[in-house]
Amino acid sequence: MATTVGRVPRAVHKFGGTSVQSADAMRQVREIIAGIAAEQADDSPLAIVVSAMGGKPKVTDLLIDTVGLAAAGQHDDAHAVLAQVRAKHEAAMAELFAEPAHAAERAALGADLAHDLDDVAHLLRAVSLLRAADQRLVGVIAGYGEQWSARMMAALLRVSRTPPGGSGWVYLDARSVLVVDDEISTGVSILWDESAARLREFARAHEGASVVITGFIASTRDGGITTLGRDGSDYSASVFGRLLEAESITIWTDVSGVLSADPRVVADAYVLPEVSYNEAAELAHFGAKVVHPKTMQPALARLDWRPDARSIPIFIRNTFSPTDRGTRIFETSELTTSREVCGVSAMRGMCLVNVMGRGMVGIPGVASRLFSALHALGVNVSAIAQASSEQSISLALLEADGRKAQAAVRDAFRHELGAGHIEDVQLVPDVAIIAVVGDGMSHRPGIAGKVMGALGMAGVNVRAIAQGCNETNITTIVDGNQALRALRAVHAAFLASLTVAVGVVARSAPVAAELLASFGRHAPTSQERFGVNPKVAAFLKLDEHRADGGPDGACGIERVRRGLRLARERASLDGGAWFAEPNAGGDGADEDLAAFTKAMLAADVPMRVIVDASDSAEAAARHCVWLRSGIHVVTNNSAALTTGLAQYAQLCTARRESTARYIYGTAYGDWLPVASTVTTLLASGDVVRCVEGVLSASVSHVLNALAPAAESARAPRDAPLARFSTAVRAAYELGLFEQDLLDDLSGAHSARQLLCLARDLGYELELADIDVQPLVPRARPGGAAAPAGGDAVEAAMAEHDEQVGARVAAAAARGCVLRLVGRLEYVGGAARPRAHVRAEEVPPSHPFSALSGSAISVVFHSSEAEQPLVISGAISQRSCVNALYSDLIRLARSLDARARDRGPTAAPAHVSAAHPPLR
Repeated sequence: MATTVGRVPRAVHKFGGTSVQSADAMRQVREIIAGIAAEQADDSPLAIVVSAMGGKPKVTDLLIDTVGLAAAGQHDDAHAVLAQVRAKHEAAMAELFAEPAHAAERAALGADLAHDLDDVAHLLRAVSLLRAADQRLVGVIAGYGEQWSARMMAALLRVSRTPPGGSGWVYLDARSVLVVDDEISTGVSILWDESAARLREFARAHEGASVVITGFIASTRDGGITTLGRDGSDYSASVFGRLLEAESITIWTDVSGVLSADPRVVADAYVLPEVSYNEAAELAHFGAKVVHPKTMQPALARLDWRPDARSIPIFIRNTFSPTDRGTRIFETSELTTSREVCGVSAMRGMCLVNVMGRGMVGIPGVASRLFSALHALGVNVSAIAQASSEQSISLALLEADGRKAQAAVRDAFRHELGAGHIEDVQLVPDVAIIAVVGDGMSHRPGIAGKVMGALGMAGVNVRAIAQGCNETNITTIVDGNQALRALRAVHAAFLASLTVAVGVVARSAPVAAELLASFGRHAPTSQERFGVNPKVAAFLKLDEHRADGGPDGACGIERVRRGLRLARERASLDGGAWFAEPNAGGDGADEDLAAFTKAMLAADVPMRVIVDASDSAEAAARHCVWLRSGIHVVTNNSAALTTGLAQYAQLCTARRESTARYIYGTAYGDWLPVASTVTTLLASGDVVRCVEGVLSASVSHVLNALAPAAESARAPRDAPLARFSTAVRAAYELGLFEQDLLDDLSGAHSARQLLCLARDLGYELELADIDVQPLVPRARPGGAAAPAGGDAVEAAMAEHDEQVGARVAAAAARGCVLRLVGRLEYVGGAARPRAHVRAEEVPPSHPFSALSGSAISVVFHSSEAEQPLVISGAISQRSCVNALYSDLIRLARSLDARARDRGPTAAPAHVSAAHPPLR
């Protein structure tokens, strides 16, 4: 057409009902048109297609309602609805054409509106008399809405001189040019040659003018009025784009493009910059409402009636956010084929009809009879799955059609059912179809496995699966109550950073605060470099059993709250996170681990991890429950690893049987790679003969302060030593002690660490098998409470100053230093290894003599190594928290291919500044 008629529009823009729902919305459209015109290199005319006014209620719906009311004999009610339609349009006209200079336009529009409403009233009177109306009459009445909005939009653009210059704006009633055949079973068919000829005549009469066209309506060859059916206005835009040989078709709506998933249920759904026609059609079929598949048909070159035709790109843009780039829909491109998946969609309200029986094997015509029975009912089948053994066929269809479809199939196969050749025709209600769409899936191995893996990790059961021969769609059918979880799981697997729902359990307020803050601090690096997006979904602060005023009292609770705030500010706290509000009173009755577990089970993400940073036996007792529920556990809580052997065996069984992982390296070694070293040595076939370790950072800090490394051996005999009680206070104020400082000083904590190590090496030891010789006694005189606060701690420890000081001095006199050492020795055969924890005098040649500060150390003596393997490092509260967070990220990376190291991020802010503890 462009080669035969001068200047015609090269771009078609369609504005939907929400875009023209009010005077304000129409002004917004005017501004968009002005912007489009300003961006053009020349003054080429534009073509605008508009829907009827939308909003609540929509004009089209109101007009259709009038027909129903008239057919029911409710003539007065029908006229009341017409009055509502009149008022809606007159209000918009009054606002848009309020200036005296626009009075003529307003009067003309008002006259046309009144005339048309009179025509509608006459038609409704006929409907009321007949008490019936056919679909063509409904279409005639419904199509008036587009005429009124298009006239109003054309008048607004004329009086506004938008764009300035040009040949002005004209109104085009699509019925005068668009000719269709509406008597075919698949819907209307455009009569392209006749429509093109009529449009050429219109273009000659209005050469160079921009045009506002009515959407939705058309005419038949004999002059009858009809509509283009569902989403007819979008289809109109595409049809006129083809007739005008336009360079582009833009559909302006109330969303910013085609999204990767429904944003109402998938929080991290995003606008796709480009999709292919095929991808858009697949997504639309399975529930994405942005663009209807038939809208794309006229834009495709292969469907054009002219041999030299080319495809036309369709753009989806947002009227109310016009600066958004939107989505380009075109032929398959490098972008669409390079990505695996472009989007995930869901159809709910479905059911499954399963036809099962060994008698179907090898029998021709079974599928034909099945579909014939459904065709006779007018039932549409959305998905089909058949086993290669031919013993079952599953059909997914609307749940509303389920009962009648089941009855029809049973009737069609009544003889086979009676003879037992078909065992049953089963109806499974309330299922959902999850469609995974992408041109990039074609000829790419592993996509189906990745889909099923994501669903399995999320605990979603798949009832049926199907894939088209072009390999651009994988359809799974799941239970309706698992639809949202399935949708989110698959979207997360392909189209987002790996979101991990994290539950945090802690007892110590400083540890809780530091752990929560770490989610805020490390979130950018976790997402940008490693593709992992951890979200705190549940938080439980356990009773501390400590007096107020200590490091974990009211001040500590405020630190926890700050940590929560920081996590929330950095978007690392899930919007619907469950958490028990911490309080300084430490009410044990509020330690609701059951509610915490329930909250984690409710998290609709494929990967759920609980980080147990407590020393709670109650929390440890739930590790098996969490694992069996499919929740991964990352923990430094040694209570689960040091229970009786019977309970420990239950944990090992849960670890073996569960698909969830159990990461516990920080339970005996903090951030140091002690547990991984044990695994490496055992995997290599080496035999560990002896392990010795300084396993308590707090006691190490105390003894290192009393005898600083090996220098004590060279110090003068009469050099004054630091007091034991003063050194304990310093370590206490650094937060190095467990909940009960005597647990560390007595060697009980070190014994538990040694037991964890021994059991990891395969030794079936109980805690009682470890000989513990305490540095100071565990028991307190008269059952006194644990001291709280630096002064109280120093006063309580003063009674041990002389005894410990004497031992340190004696060791120094012999050129040694005092260290609290745990030792595990293999004695050969089936005998149990010897294990003990005690304060030992360490010579300068031993690695432990060089320790300083809060460093711990583990030394492995093995059969294969000539020299012992020494692992040492300083321990702090933050190192413990960082180790737990690192284990969390490492776990996610090991389970998901997306969570890989993407290389350094540019100038990471977290490197340039220190992070002081939350005080």
